[in-house]
Amino acid sequence: MTVQALFASILALAVTLAGMRLAFQYRAAPNAALRMAVLWLLMALSAAALYFTAFPLPLRVPAQTLVVMTANADQVKNIPAGIRIALPEAAGEMNAQRMPDLASALRRYPGVESLVVVGDGLPARDRDAVQMKPLRLLPAAAPVGIVTLWQQPVITAGSVWRVQGRVQGMQNARVELLDPAGKSVRMAAVDAEGDFVLEDTARTAGRADYRVRLIASDKRVVEDIPLLLDGVDPPIVRVLVRASGPGPELKQLRRWALDAGVSLQSRVDLGPDMFLQSGTPTLTAAALQAQDLLILDERAWAELSAAERQAVRLAVQGGLGLLLRINGPLPPQTIADWKSFGFAMRESDGTQTVRLDLPGASDAWPDFTRRTLRINANDAKSLLQTAQGDALGLWRPVGEGRVGVLWLSDSYRLVLAGFSLQHSQFWSRTASVLARSQPTADPQWRDGVAWLGERTVFCHLAEAPRMITEGNAIPLIRESVGLNRGCAAFWPKTTGVHTLETAEQRMRFLARNPKQAMAMYRYRIQQETRQLAERQRGITAINEPTVEAPGSPWPAFIVWLILSAALWWLERNTRVLARNGI
Repeated sequence: MTVQALFASILALAVTLAGMRLAFQYRAAPNAALRMAVLWLLMALSAAALYFTAFPLPLRVPAQTLVVMTANADQVKNIPAGIRIALPEAAGEMNAQRMPDLASALRRYPGVESLVVVGDGLPARDRDAVQMKPLRLLPAAAPVGIVTLWQQPVITAGSVWRVQGRVQGMQNARVELLDPAGKSVRMAAVDAEGDFVLEDTARTAGRADYRVRLIASDKRVVEDIPLLLDGVDPPIVRVLVRASGPGPELKQLRRWALDAGVSLQSRVDLGPDMFLQSGTPTLTAAALQAQDLLILDERAWAELSAAERQAVRLAVQGGLGLLLRINGPLPPQTIADWKSFGFAMRESDGTQTVRLDLPGASDAWPDFTRRTLRINANDAKSLLQTAQGDALGLWRPVGEGRVGVLWLSDSYRLVLAGFSLQHSQFWSRTASVLARSQPTADPQWRDGVAWLGERTVFCHLAEAPRMITEGNAIPLIRESVGLNRGCAAFWPKTTGVHTLETAEQRMRFLARNPKQAMAMYRYRIQQETRQLAERQRGITAINEPTVEAPGSPWPAFIVWLILSAALWWLERNTRVLARNGI
């Protein structure tokens, strides 16, 4: 049943019950039938007037095109004819009627059958008002500068984080990443497609204010956009190391684990029935369930018992990460066992000197040594490469876990050459790729960027979310049912740092003023308006001289008011007459 039918049914029921009450109340009065008929007729007419007040009769009005002037509409030529309005973002002199929003304009002109949007496009405030009307965009000139910028909202301290984006309308431009002290930490050239990537390491947990600077070919600073890095303490990764003997590689691996806050247990063989042990590094099913990553060299794997190898296989199927470090000749048992993990290994005598391809690589880096062996694996991904693009490490998924092979035997040379940060980054990235997946409770930011006065949505929220801004805590309404379950929306009223908090979660983000990143804001508005026009493409204009538009409720309301007054007067007099027996 529609709303109109339900409303009409309620009115009919009310008229029927009221008439029955009057008939029973005045059944003995003289001329009761005539009086009841008049009152019943007036009640029916009053109900009808009330119905048409709530649902006015449609009218036929001249069909019109609404030309909507938005930001930078003054750059567009050959604007078509139609009713011309200007939204608040449009320039001052537009020869158009000013409107606070598109919905107000559509109420003012109910005969509008199509829209022509001129300029950058419709902001979020006005896009829902379009409804089922065909829309055409006459765009302003494309923005010049950084038009997209993305970074991970929450960064783990000690890990490498990335900011990437796209530059439009500039050739031979460069982008620069500035740390909180204003020091340049990374610089990258913009490629032919306009894309760029910048990386750095989150050194500590907490807030850090970075900046991305766009530099033109003539060394002119075009844009300087603030970034907020929200660093959190990393979850403790539990690593188990089995080594066939001591060495500098193992020493620096232990030092990395200590600096990165990794929980490390190890066993290093020294000879027959002799070993150094830290923790209780047993390879049983229960012990491996409590670990996230197992690292062994080729001889340590060959020395495992059949029961231990089977326990490792089952643990990998359940999510454990596994890394084989190849430092020397491969025993036949190791080659056979790792074939079951999907790695086909072919031994080759000798070593080879290589240069590494890692972030921050420079000519000052030392040469490294790799085993000259061949390893193939289906659907494997690179773990490490040489500067020439040859693989030095591969990994692939096995069950719910990940298994990797690394045949670089001396990554410790990075530390000896003074590049301990790069050594730490490599092993941190390797551990993050291979280690058992950690459940995350981080909020999911649907939009990825927050603009002043516009809605931004967060999902996967725990109970009782709130937004802290300028010292004030604002409770958010969290959806509890439907597709948006666990989501909440927020409209920033101020720019700067905001903090989203629940009892279990915490995330900082930056609300931007469009003036801080005008090219990015304009590009977003243009793209979303183009997408809206594309969705409206299937809607065709009526192409008739008149269209149907909602009528005014005022005439029906005035009739209802008059009829209601007449009913009150007649019923009052009917009571008086009935009381006097007339």
